[in-house]
Amino acid sequence: MVFCLGGGDEPHIGAVSVAIPYRRKDGEWSVSTSTITLPSHRDNVITRIIVEKVAKATGKVVVAVGGVHLENATKNEIDEVVMNMEKLAERIANELRTGITADAVK
Repeated sequence: MVFCLGGGDEPHIGAVSVAIPYRRKDGEWSVSTSTITLPSHRDNVITRIIVEKVAKATGKVVVAVGGVHLENATKNEIDEVVMNMEKLAERIANELRTGITADAVK
């Protein structure tokens, strides 16, 4: 599964993350995540959020490529972007989790 994340004043590629899910001994999903972040970028924060949440929810390998540029962003604006990504990732994970569960029952 691949996600392309972009926004702000100038969407770009600032980071790439991949999450590889595995089952722990207790049966719960966990992930091993690797990220490449371009110099002077902090987009790894948003790419890691989505790959980790979706991989845990689905048990699938997930990749995200993304970059959000907000010129002269304040801390509050950055916090809002991160919070919105958390909400979006959770919503996507829940939708996919429900879909996978429904498919498994059929």
